[in-house]
Amino acid sequence: MANRRFFQGTYFDNLGCALSGGTFTIQDALGRALSTDNPAYIVLPSQATPGQFTEYRVTANQAFIDDAGSSEIIDNLFGFVTSIAVTEIVPFYIYAVPNDAETSIQFMISRVPGVETSPAAASIGAPDDAVADTQQSFWSLDNIDETLFDANPCLMIGSFRMVMSSSDDWTVQTIDDQDGTGKYQEERSFGMQAGQFGATTATFMLPNGGTVPIFSTQNYLYRVQKNGYVNSQFSLSGDGGTDGADAVSTLLTIPFIPDNSSVSANQTIGHGRNSDPTNGDTTALFQNTTDSN
Repeated sequence: MANRRFFQGTYFDNLGCALSGGTFTIQDALGRALSTDNPAYIVLPSQATPGQFTEYRVTANQAFIDDAGSSEIIDNLFGFVTSIAVTEIVPFYIYAVPNDAETSIQFMISRVPGVETSPAAASIGAPDDAVADTQQSFWSLDNIDETLFDANPCLMIGSFRMVMSSSDDWTVQTIDDQDGTGKYQEERSFGMQAGQFGATTATFMLPNGGTVPIFSTQNYLYRVQKNGYVNSQFSLSGDGGTDGADAVSTLLTIPFIPDNSSVSANQTIGHGRNSDPTNGDTTALFQNTTDSN
């Protein structure tokens, strides 16, 4: 079998992907078109008979056009803030999602890895339905009746990367050896986007009713595991010319919002130094690790 991958009883076989001229395509593992004579196979838990599995045959490619062509994915925010470009590369994960009748598979993408059940219909976007605006949203490569694919078992089959313009349009990045089916970006570090999630422009911090200090050097990286664990590391140093103001807590943005309140999103490990603003020295250094999943 060309590229069979097993995940706790589920698996997929004979799937690959390609990018050409702004079109991202899910095809067979050797770069050929899927067909009745050259199908892909996906096995998922049965919805009709719990404890059993259903095998699906995928007999046609699925694809979407990005910002390099007549974009089909524009206006889907995936949790980012509208009209603010995301120039730092963002990982996306590919899912195989069955319909309610267990007769067909639709490929969808999401920013969140490790999902085992597709979201509610209102959180599933498509080329004709730009509603994939939250972090947990899925987006279908083809137009579908979303109500037939919501809250169903799904299988993460791979990953790729995109950036977003200030027009809220997405561009798939050149596929390399960390992208594709059976690949989950676990060996990469990604840069956090400044000015997103409510942060002051060109910073990673929220004003929280005060004024965010500006640093001359800002570094913020994160890594994502396929189980949803996220490790973030940041370093802020040097006087950037704007002092922090008001007696409020410093709030730092994180790459993902935890999906339940029991998950730690503010645990810190490391060391830091913050100067006393009363003496006119506003240079500060922070080196911490925040975990979220």
